[in-house]
Amino acid sequence: MKIKRWRGCVSLLLAVALVLTGVTLPQTKAEASTAYMRKLGVTFGIKKGKPYHFKQKLTGVGSKDITWTMRDFKDRKSKKSGYRELTVVLDFKSNFSLSPVEVDAVTSTAYSRKNHNSGANMWYAVVDGETGRDVEEKSDLKVKVKSKRLNYKYNTFYGSDLQTWQNVVYLWSSRLTITYPADYEDLCIGFGGGNVLSGDLTKADGGFWTGKTPFGKTTHYTKGKANSRWVRISSLR
Repeated sequence: MKIKRWRGCVSLLLAVALVLTGVTLPQTKAEASTAYMRKLGVTFGIKKGKPYHFKQKLTGVGSKDITWTMRDFKDRKSKKSGYRELTVVLDFKSNFSLSPVEVDAVTSTAYSRKNHNSGANMWYAVVDGETGRDVEEKSDLKVKVKSKRLNYKYNTFYGSDLQTWQNVVYLWSSRLTITYPADYEDLCIGFGGGNVLSGDLTKADGGFWTGKTPFGKTTHYTKGKANSRWVRISSLR
């Protein structure tokens, strides 16, 4: 699975879906400046602490239900003059188990035998809404993103002969600390489900994580634009 900042191709990543009431993050007139992302027609708008459901493709068994949740927003002036600092926690959870028959189906595919994983491809991203390019690794916008993993738990499911198994990451959480120019209004956070197996990711997908390719050219969009959700950071204040 793919997850950020642990977003390489990992086996199966899948965070506490606590149903918390919250306030809908408003969309202001200024959000029109996130021109590229809005032109794509992706879903904007998040409630604090609310789990959002997505589909995660796995080899041999099709799509499974997972959730992402954003919580603990703190946006304030940074100690660095002219900058702001946002901290936010991202929670990820798998909402499924694998039966012995499904474990057999996953592990017996040519994909699994070749790649030694289920093909799960979860992700989150911090992008410039004006261009749709990720800013976590390479950017001229003076944005700095740090992440710290808070939680990681997995379950092991066995096949019918008890000789095969598949690990499924059940809970995963990370705290992001984002420092950005105080006058920069177009920064967005998004997350979603994997539309293709991790081994089927394209050159454009790889280019997205290095800031070279806009989101609209990735399989995260072209293979299912409804399978993600976004929010403009300035609306979290």
